[in-house]
Amino acid sequence: MEDNKSKSDNENDNKENYVTAVDYLLKQEELEKEAKEVLSKKFDKCTYDLGYIKQQVYVCLTCTNGNAGFCYSCSIACHSQHDVRELFSKRNFRCDCGNSKFPGKCCLKDKRNTINENNKYGQNFIGRFCWCNKEYNPDEDELMFQCNICEEWYHISCITENKEKISEDFDDYICRDCVDKYKFIKKYKFMKKLYFIPYNENKINENNIIEQNDSRDKKRKFDVIDSKDEDTNNHIDTNKRIKDEFKKEMNCIKTNEFENKIEKNGVKSIDTANEKILKNIDENPVDVVNDDEECLLNLSSMNEFELNQRYDVFCNDKFNTIFCKCNNCKEEYIKNNLNFLIEDDLTYEPEEDDDLDGTLFERGVKVLNHASRVPLIECISGYNKLKDKLTDYFKEFAEQKKVVTDEDIKYFFDNFNA
Repeated sequence: MEDNKSKSDNENDNKENYVTAVDYLLKQEELEKEAKEVLSKKFDKCTYDLGYIKQQVYVCLTCTNGNAGFCYSCSIACHSQHDVRELFSKRNFRCDCGNSKFPGKCCLKDKRNTINENNKYGQNFIGRFCWCNKEYNPDEDELMFQCNICEEWYHISCITENKEKISEDFDDYICRDCVDKYKFIKKYKFMKKLYFIPYNENKINENNIIEQNDSRDKKRKFDVIDSKDEDTNNHIDTNKRIKDEFKKEMNCIKTNEFENKIEKNGVKSIDTANEKILKNIDENPVDVVNDDEECLLNLSSMNEFELNQRYDVFCNDKFNTIFCKCNNCKEEYIKNNLNFLIEDDLTYEPEEDDDLDGTLFERGVKVLNHASRVPLIECISGYNKLKDKLTDYFKEFAEQKKVVTDEDIKYFFDNFNA
């Protein structure tokens, strides 16, 4: 009785390892699809000669201890069998693969005697992210945002307790540490496309998050404001500030500048154009756009509490379309190496691989058609050797009516060249 039960248990265990031909083919199709997505670009050229650029950066935990990174091409050509982690885009980074930090040479470019002194390496290079220093898990579902300035990645739960109120539709993000470091960013709080989330080390007040529905793109966006100090309608408040600033400037204009506007009856005329401007501000609130001369930050007025408050900043557009571009602000960006906040911040992309069209079989036939005679004969000989060994191996299973399992296939290929 016990023998029968043990036999039944063994059969059930074996069934879990069964692989049908259909299952195998479906798995191969899935793997092929994943390969096309990951290997969609050409990987025959290292980016080293391009210098310090913004590019996708990878790190190999097999080769280094977290003090080096490399480009997309090297991640495939040189480290495909290693423990590689993708760090996503990094600015001003030059490929390290094959230099003195690595035990082996680069397959694409000889750079053994080079050191990239301008590269910066943070905790991402040892596989950890965010303020929580958590190890990156590619299977994790939690939403993460990359800071536009420091390029660190942060979990939404570490940014705010109100994570369900933050939409993944936001295009840009600046972390609270960078906002504190570059305090001029806080002065943009009046801009309607920027969403400031106040950070409280104890707890964030849910009442401070105001939902806004933008009918133009129907995306859920949220504007965080201080309910004690500001009107709940931030757009109205913004335009009121603009009006006040405009009136203040008009009052400062000297009287003699209007002397040429005397009507025949001796009464000074009213500059109706100015009235139209003020009326237009009331009736048509829009985003503020500045030129190279006028500074947007002159329109900002913040109290001491707001200036000392820590904020995370989200944007439903790119920061380079919003931040001021006047000459004074440009000097500030240059001084702090923040030019990318007002310029096009493009990431280098390798060329598309046109050879990815078709199945693996079709691409294999294409390669064979262009192969020289000697390698082609060697390839066919190798194929026949594999076929003969597989036939002999499976013959035993057929005679004993045994099911071929994953373990059996793995055993065969592990011992194929033995």
